[in-house]
Amino acid sequence: MDSSMGGSRCEMYIFGSKNTTYCFTSIPDTPKKRLKDENNTRCSTNLVGKFTQSVRRIVQDVKDEGTATGASKEEVIDTNERLRAVRVRMDESYDTAKKALVGLMGKYNESKSVHNIFQRYNMLKAMIKVIVLSINIKNNSSK
Repeated sequence: MDSSMGGSRCEMYIFGSKNTTYCFTSIPDTPKKRLKDENNTRCSTNLVGKFTQSVRRIVQDVKDEGTATGASKEEVIDTNERLRAVRVRMDESYDTAKKALVGLMGKYNESKSVHNIFQRYNMLKAMIKVIVLSINIKNNSSK
């Protein structure tokens, strides 16, 4: 992530697994301070402090100059609220699709025990039909 902040550049790298996220910030204009422990070995810098400082600078820049698009504070708040509402709707749709796929996968694995191809085809067809109908009903009720 690269953002411009009052003439200086801030780069933030976020990486990690599903359960753990690591954040590393690099602010070129800031002198890097290293801490030393009792054994006189290097400790990592305070990444949270640097990140907080970066956020404060961004907030101050927005207060001083307004937004990058030139929108007023109220317009930015309205846009943010609309985007949050869209995200909530997308999360609901994602959860519905994920549950449907997990259910289909389980039923598909169960259908492998049926060796008659015609019976199995009818089972799979019925499973898909139920999922499609439930998604259509959910979409119609949310409108």
